[in-house]
Amino acid sequence: MGSSRLLGKLFCEDINISDSLVVKTLNANDITATSVTTSGLTVNGNATTTGTLNVGNSQTNGKISINGKVSIRDYANNGWLGINDTGAWTSGVYFGSSVIRTDGGFQVGDSGSRVLFNTSSAQFCVPVTINNSLAANNITATNVTVNDTLKAFKYELNTIQDLGGEFCVAPTIYIQSGATVNVSKASATTITVSILDKTAITSDSIQGVRWTQNSKIKFQGKIDGLNIRCSGVMAAKLNTTTNTMSLTLTVESSIANHFAAAKNGASYSDISVMLYQRYGKKIGSTTENVYAPVGIRMSAIGNANSAPYVDIWGSKSNSDPDTIYTIPSVRLGYLDGLKCSTYDCVGYGLYADNVYLNGTIVSNSGTIGGFKIGTNDLSNGTWGTDQSVLMSTGTTENKAVGGSDVINGWCFTAGSKFGVTKNGNMYASNANISGKVTATSGTIGGFNITDSSLYTGSKSSFDNKQCGIFMGKDGQVIFGNNDNYLKYYKNSDGHYKVGIKTDFLKYINDETSESGLFLGDVTLPSYVNTWVDDSEVLNCKFTQLLLNRDGLSMSIPRYGTNTDTNPNQYYVDAITGCRIFIRYLSSDEKKQALSPLVNVAINQANSNDCSGVGAVLINGIEASGQESFCHCGRVSGRYSSSLSSSTVRGISCHGDSGSIVQINGRFSHSDSGGISDGNYCHASCGGETKYTEYGFATGKGTVANGSSQTVIGKLNIVDTTDEYLKGKYVFIIGNGLYEEETDYSLFQAETIKSRSNAFTVDWDGNTWAAGSITATGSVNGTDFNGFTINKSVPSDAKFTDTVTVIENSCDSDSTTSALSAAQGKSLKTYIGNVNTNIWSSLQNSYRANYNAQYNTPVPLLINGNSLGLATAQLILEYNNSYIRFRNDGGSFYIMNGNASSWTNYITFQSTGAVAVPSTLQVPTCLYVPYATTASTTSAANAYISADGNGVLAKTSKTSSRRFKDSITTDLDEELNPEHLYDVDVVQFKYKKDYFTNTDDIRYRKNLIGLIAENVYDNYKIAADWHVDEESGKVLVDAWNEQYIVPAMLKLIQEQHKEIEKLKQIIGGEVINEG
Repeated sequence: MGSSRLLGKLFCEDINISDSLVVKTLNANDITATSVTTSGLTVNGNATTTGTLNVGNSQTNGKISINGKVSIRDYANNGWLGINDTGAWTSGVYFGSSVIRTDGGFQVGDSGSRVLFNTSSAQFCVPVTINNSLAANNITATNVTVNDTLKAFKYELNTIQDLGGEFCVAPTIYIQSGATVNVSKASATTITVSILDKTAITSDSIQGVRWTQNSKIKFQGKIDGLNIRCSGVMAAKLNTTTNTMSLTLTVESSIANHFAAAKNGASYSDISVMLYQRYGKKIGSTTENVYAPVGIRMSAIGNANSAPYVDIWGSKSNSDPDTIYTIPSVRLGYLDGLKCSTYDCVGYGLYADNVYLNGTIVSNSGTIGGFKIGTNDLSNGTWGTDQSVLMSTGTTENKAVGGSDVINGWCFTAGSKFGVTKNGNMYASNANISGKVTATSGTIGGFNITDSSLYTGSKSSFDNKQCGIFMGKDGQVIFGNNDNYLKYYKNSDGHYKVGIKTDFLKYINDETSESGLFLGDVTLPSYVNTWVDDSEVLNCKFTQLLLNRDGLSMSIPRYGTNTDTNPNQYYVDAITGCRIFIRYLSSDEKKQALSPLVNVAINQANSNDCSGVGAVLINGIEASGQESFCHCGRVSGRYSSSLSSSTVRGISCHGDSGSIVQINGRFSHSDSGGISDGNYCHASCGGETKYTEYGFATGKGTVANGSSQTVIGKLNIVDTTDEYLKGKYVFIIGNGLYEEETDYSLFQAETIKSRSNAFTVDWDGNTWAAGSITATGSVNGTDFNGFTINKSVPSDAKFTDTVTVIENSCDSDSTTSALSAAQGKSLKTYIGNVNTNIWSSLQNSYRANYNAQYNTPVPLLINGNSLGLATAQLILEYNNSYIRFRNDGGSFYIMNGNASSWTNYITFQSTGAVAVPSTLQVPTCLYVPYATTASTTSAANAYISADGNGVLAKTSKTSSRRFKDSITTDLDEELNPEHLYDVDVVQFKYKKDYFTNTDDIRYRKNLIGLIAENVYDNYKIAADWHVDEESGKVLVDAWNEQYIVPAMLKLIQEQHKEIEKLKQIIGGEVINEG
């Protein structure tokens, strides 16, 4: 194959060039070449090259024409390739269905009006019209026109223009990575989606909205490779237990069919769910459910008159978040159709549940808070009439208010009786002023005003003898005249005193040395401490009562005689018949106020005999124990009592009728000459308990020496005890002898002849009898046939169920030498009932001889029916003074008198009423716990009914202002009720040894209440407490509802104010949205 050079034209049917062909112009139907170089190439058929096709060498000739039309060329030699840039192809460039790819950018249009695509963005410099869907991560545009619906789940907008229709911004949940998505087909066009997301779904209220069942939602995201954008509803409310959301979505049938087979754990990305209409109860209805918008709605045409507005919808009640409100919380724009309280909203404006403004409000009409707005005033009601209010910069209209003339210039008026002018003048028909009032002349309430005093009538000075009232600025006050007055004044030494002078009550005069309040005869009569004739002695009567900081004492006359020196005369002196005075637990005056106790001494020449703190002494010798009580006796033990010549030295003990409780006694009792020395013991009728616990002894000369031992009879053998003070016997009957005793009397018996026992029972139940035991007839169905044990059974003899023969050590003349098994069992039961038989015999003995005295380890029963008497009676006598206890079957009586008559009765009726014959005297206080249900107060709180029945009862009226001063609603910090928030409300049970009533429905039940110590620590004023005298520690007893209830009420009032304030914030009228 060689080469050819043609200087002219070459015409040929076919030409194959194995190497290169260089021609100026080449026209051919088909050409196949490795390399062709020509200034003009026309191919009517096919052109194939296996190398590079170079067209032209300049902007002018660098072009390719197809079918005679320039299609590709060098565009202006500026780096651009021109494809149909001349418009030769009028319909443009068609790329078919292939992909057009550039590795840099792709631009349509020039640098001005262009569309530019590159690897990072797409830029449109011309209007863009999208007739279907547009999906993009970021769009930047000067103007966007949407002919149908603009859907987006997240916006960052600087300006919103020309939206048309309605725009919604609503709460949205974005599903996080790690969630579980399950999808199944529900119908031809619906699918069910369940999403578990522990990060995003943690509450049923998200973004301030309760996501309830049937609420409407918008869904967007990719599931199992499908992009899904659709509407739907909540198939159930958000489940915060399982952190799941259940949705029913309306989709295209192709999407529904895709999930015909359920996809559990399907792949997903970019899922967001927006709640735009909430479903629930309509406000005011318990049955009707409605839809209401959620979030922010911007409407271009609104619901009426094509007027725009912006709504904000939200829950108005934290206490009922499920209720649906059919009006928005806020609307800005056209307000027709809304109501503000009773007012119809009209035109454009702002409607809101609450409005907070930091700037200026300017208005010269309308209403605010019920006040009508005027050009220079706010008013409510008809000005100048009752129940009206006016606030103004100064009225031009004339009006008479509060007693003024008809004038103008009013700045404030309240009703027709109070007003203030712009000149500062105040007019009022009445005034209650808690602040400062300054006046140096005039009158107020009938009092004359001076620069230094207030007075009535002509009583213009303190020493003025005219009747009236004078109050000076130096603090001196007097009511009355020179003869009858009440005054607070300064005496000659510069000290202030209170003086009262009336026919019935006189304050001490300056000459009296003692301080305090005297009632009765201020100065003792002149006949005191003198002898007076017996004919005049009945006229020598006086009573002097002195009340001061030490207590209360009463002096009465006492008459003495001496027939040797002053026959027919009486010596009259004064005796303190009764004194009530104060003893303190501490000598420290600052601590005395914490623990004052009141002592009472009656008919005592020396009140020091009543030296115990809080003691009571009546006609006795000594009451030196703390909080002790003594009547005709002596008591030195704390919390103990003594009656009728008894001596009590133990703590929390009682003695009566010449008995003694030794100093070692605790919680013990003695009476009728008994001596008790031990804890929880009882000694009576000449018996004695020694150094023991729970012992009982009754009968002259009896001694209980062991713990829990009972001794009766007389002169028993004193039992021996072990190291734990336990004796051998649990029960002893003594039958010893006195030298002086007779068969009928022990009255003069003093010298012990011998001690012996008639009967004993040891701790194992073994019995011993000094004499014989005789059974007559049958015992427990077993015939003993007159069996008699006529000699003491040995102490080691026992009756048991298995014993067939009991040796009884009988004499040779015994009727039998052994007991059968049946007889042994019956005799055992018989001996076990010996105690009962003994007490039966005691009752029979009392029936035969009422002068005998008994005391038993169980309550003494005096049975009137068994005695054959109409009444059951018990009589106590000492020194010819008698007290009778009587029960006639209908009432119980306590009577006193002498041997021949009964003078006074206290009757306890079966109805529960108690009748007192004349006067009831109470040494310290009378407690009436159930008189009424009113709470106890610290002021006087008792009254006697005026219905003739004389009922004494508590009353709650003591909360009256009459008993209080320094009244204010500003509470000290220690009274701040908010401290109650720190008081714990607890569940508890009462201890068995405290709450002992097993019949009570609350016995050992879980109860709710407070711990008194916790109340003391957090709200001390509401705790009842005292200081222990031995340890000095504070012991808290209880909490007092009288001081907790007002504090709780204060908290409720403050919470009510807060609730009302919140109602104003979230409240508003509701209308039907339609």
